[in-house]
Amino acid sequence: PPQAAAPKLRRTEDSQSDFLAAPSVKKITRTQATSFLFADRPAAFNYTVEEAAHHAQHADEESKSIQKALAKDHSVTAEEAKFLSVLAGPLTFLTSIFAITAAYLEVQNGWMLVQKAKMIKEDIAHASPREH
Repeated sequence: PPQAAAPKLRRTEDSQSDFLAAPSVKKITRTQATSFLFADRPAAFNYTVEEAAHHAQHADEESKSIQKALAKDHSVTAEEAKFLSVLAGPLTFLTSIFAITAAYLEVQNGWMLVQKAKMIKEDIAHASPREH
């Protein structure tokens, strides 16, 4: 099929002002703008997205059913799993605090080494030459 020729654009010095003054610009009211901006939009634009949303819904339902079953389960394995999941939160917080503290101490150590290097540099600069 033959391709349509691209329209030739005329360049003038006032091309920008010609564009802004074009009568084809439609003015809309505030109500029309609001209804356009807040209109209901489709949740999915194609089959792939729709299918992914469908699978996510099924996974969520399955997750909720497993959660309900675990809440009713009082076997040793289930109780151990509950205990470990409850224990994991505070342990994660504690190890995060240790990591932050270690990073802070590393920064302080670097600052002290820089200060010591400055002192040594000043001592070398102001010291008299040594006689051998």
